Formats: sequence, structure tokens, C-alpha cells
Amino acid sequence: MVLELLERLGSVARMVRTGSVRELTGARVWALVALAVAYGEYALRTETPAVARGAGVGASPALALGVGLQVLWLVALIAPLAAGGSFASDRAGGFAALQLTRGAGRARLVIARALALLVVATAAMGAAGLGTALAAWVTFGTSPAEGVGTSVPFAPHLLEASPFAWVLIVGAVYALSTWALLSAGILIAAVRPHPLASRALPPLLTLALGFSMTGRTAYVLNPFERLSFLQVHGVDWNRPSSMLAYWGLTGGVLAAAAVVGYARGEGP
Repeated sequence: MVLELLERLGSVARMVRTGSVRELTGARVWALVALAVAYGEYALRTETPAVARGAGVGASPALALGVGLQVLWLVALIAPLAAGGSFASDRAGGFAALQLTRGAGRARLVIARALALLVVATAAMGAAGLGTALAAWVTFGTSPAEGVGTSVPFAPHLLEASPFAWVLIVGAVYALSTWALLSAGILIAAVRPHPLASRALPPLLTLALGFSMTGRTAYVLNPFERLSFLQVHGVDWNRPSSMLAYWGLTGGVLAAAAVVGYARGEGP
């Protein structure tokens, strides 16, 4: 039994490696990151001084990183357009059926794809975050993070105390949020293998929910407000622990639903 479990884990690990390498060696993901970082450089140069004047502080790298949050949520929101249709394409193209004939198993196939896309989400968000951080330091030098205060919409006191820890936590939150949107694409593909739907529906649904979920409880659960780190309805939910738990659970639930849906479905 132990040997069988190890064999299954090894099979999943091989599929994770194959899936992540396929995405990370392609051009779509990195084109998305490059586009977002280019937009971030523009936003840093044009918006950071305006935000600094409005907050009554100097334009610093830390404040620029706060402005740079919009780059990360942009990457998370449109990541499905680059990588969200991979599982649907595998089903439609027969690659999933080939793996099933080799004894992969439906549950392992979905789990491996979800883990592969977690790797992709982490790599893409890490590259986007690093590019934005470097642009902030190049643009505004190495002045200290003084007087940031509430001008940064996520954990400003943590940013002032430890910019490195702030960057790591923000990167983890956005890696998980990107993975959650990609997991939504896996769920859609598990029900109906249509690559376009798997790519387009997760960001469209996120935007639709952002405008339709009203009320205090709904704002707490609203994925778009969580994604943008906005706290504009008096809801104090954007703490690091809350954000990590929200996106980790959302991605996990969507991936689990995809496992169940694919296991009960028909076709390859």
C-alpha cells in the first residue's frame, strides 16, 4: 500500500513538472508579465507623485510599491487569458485521454494540473512583483519608507516596519489569488472542455461579482475587492491572515470541485 501511494505521488509530481514546464516555456505567460510590468512603470512614474502629494508625504520606493499593487491585481485578473485554458485544451486535443489510458486517473490528472498552475501563478506573480519593485527603486532611488501611513491600502504599518516582509506577504496573496482564478478555469474545463470559456469566464465572473455583490457581508466575500485590496465600504478585511485564508480556501475549493466534476463527468 505504501509503495502504491508513493507511485501515485510520483505520478502526480511528474505531471506537475510537465504541466508547469509547458506553461512556463511558452510565450503567453511572459508576454502577460512584460505587459503588466510596462504598465506598472508608467503608473509608477505618473501616479506615485500624485498620491504622495495627496497624502502629504514624499515619493518613496515604499509608496511606489503601494501604487504597484494595481500591477499585481492586473496580472491576477488576466492570468486566465494566458494559462487558464490549458486543461480544456488538453481535453479537447486528446492529451488528457492519452494520460488516462496510461493509468493517470481522473483525480490525479486534475490535482496535478491545479498544482502545476499554482507553480505557474507563483512564478508569474514573482516575476511581475520583482519587475515592479525594481522599477520602483530605479525610479525613486533608495529613500526610506517614511510617512506612508494610510496612503497604502494594505498593511501600511507592516510596510513601514518591514518592506521585505510586506513584499513577501503581498506576493503570496497574489500568487494564491491568481491560482484561484486559474482553478476556476480548471473547474469550467472539467465540466465542459472549451478553452475560450476557461480563459474568459473567470475574469469576467470576477468583474461581474465585483459590481453585483452588495451589502456588508457580500463585500467581505467579494473577490474583486479582495483582488484589488480596496477598502472602500468600511469593511476591515484586508489583513494579511484574512487575505491568505480567503484566496487559499477559494482556490482549494474550486480545485476540489473540479476533481469531483471531472470524476463524475463523461468523455476524456
